[in-house]
This record gives sequence, C-alpha cells and structure tokens, in this order.
Amino acid sequence: MSCGRMKESEAETQWVFMLDGDNTLWDTNMVFTRAQMAVLRELRRTGLKFTQGDGFKILRRIDDRLVSYYKSREYDFRALFVALSLRFNGQTETEAVSSAPRIVKGRIPSELKKSVESCSRVFRKEMRQMPPLFRGVKGTLAAFRRKPSVILLFSEGDVVRVSRLISTLSLERYFDRIFVRKKTYGLYARARELALSKLVSGRNTKVMVVGDLLDPDVRIGNRIHAITVLRLAGYKPDQHPNDELEKPDYIIKEIPQLLSILKRVERSRN
Repeated sequence: MSCGRMKESEAETQWVFMLDGDNTLWDTNMVFTRAQMAVLRELRRTGLKFTQGDGFKILRRIDDRLVSYYKSREYDFRALFVALSLRFNGQTETEAVSSAPRIVKGRIPSELKKSVESCSRVFRKEMRQMPPLFRGVKGTLAAFRRKPSVILLFSEGDVVRVSRLISTLSLERYFDRIFVRKKTYGLYARARELALSKLVSGRNTKVMVVGDLLDPDVRIGNRIHAITVLRLAGYKPDQHPNDELEKPDYIIKEIPQLLSILKRVERSRN
C-alpha cells in the first residue's frame, strides 16, 4: 500500500478516505434498475399480469427482503425471479419471499423453471453493462491523491464485475487498497488501522467514511469514530436514521462537495 505525497509541512492534515463504490462513486442502481425492468418485461411476456409501475415497486420490496434474508446484496437472484413469479400468481409477498430461497436450493418446479431461466438470461445480459461514474468522481479522487493520504475502496458487489469496472474505468491508480466483500465493523476497523500505519505517526490525521447507505456505511463509520458522509443516491433516497449511529456528520448530493468538507475540517484546526 502506498500513500499520497508527504512533502507538506507537519501541520498539514493527513487523511484516510474509506469510500463506498456502488451508488457512491458509480451508478450501480442504474444498471440494476435496467436489469430488473427487463425481468419484469420477461415475466409479462410469459403471461403474468401486473402493471409495470406496480411490478417494479413489488420487485424492490421483495429484493429488499431477500437482501435481508441472505445478508448480502449479491445473492442468488433466481430467488427473486421465483418470488416474483409466485407473487404475480397470487401468493402474498411474505409467502413468496419465504418460499423462494427454499425452492432455489432444491429443484425448481417445472412450472417455474422456464420463466426463471429466461429471467436469468435477460438479467445477466443487462448486468454486463458498465455503470457510469458520477460527475466529478475522478477529479475529486485526484484531489484526494494530492494530499498526504491513504484511499480505500469498499464494495459488496460481485468480485468479477467490480474488477472489470475498476479496470475499464482506469480507477486503480486512485486507490491504495480495494476491498470487495461484505462490509462489517471488523473489516473497516482493520482497514483503518492498516491505513493509519502507512501515515506519519504523531501528525494530525482524520478518517472519513463516505457511502450511500445509513446502514452499513454511516453506522460503521460512526462506530470507528470517522467523519461520516452520506451521499444521497437513487438506490435509497429516503433513508432515515434508526439511531444515533446512523446520523451522518454531512450529507451531500455530489461527490465534489467532499472537497468543501475537507477544507472546512482542515480550517477548523487553525
């Protein structure tokens, strides 16, 4: 792991930046939305009856419940397709969500297999699309890189997909370490200590955690005593803190706003 330049005066603030990728730096939600809409079109093509708008709301609710069940945002998406088929065939959402994981663990019934396979094909095709970076991301990362800093990237996305994105968008040079795994307090605490060990001991150092979710991003950031920034994005735009740990220090809409926060924090020392 390397860090940013250390030539500035001893008074300059050192930084550890711990940045979420999905829906913070790049628009994963756009890709997922297109893939999910393609699934709904495929289900309608197979004869299931629902309006596209209501279908999307139902899909997002079921997806949230399956994320909670699997404790991962990258689960076996066949469970989503099974649950949707069951729901649009008359089951309640609760019945569909409770049945779907059990069904995909075994042999999918013949009456569901064809639609699940066709949904899987269109979903995979759309998910191969590259999510775009949000405005100003590279410029902001370059400004971070010019400071004495360690920059860490976190994602719970699919490892292959995230690796392809990082390579295609030429983002490697901005990050000292990339973690593609489930976000936990333990992961962030260890990453924080590793980053701090790469900076100059005894100098003023700040840790900043930036993400688009109150849980886990802001919650974990507050637990490790970092400056926490919620970046409002399309995936969960109407979140509300459940407790003190989910209250961010700052809320932003655009990534370049982080530079103003840095200036404010650094001025507060003088």
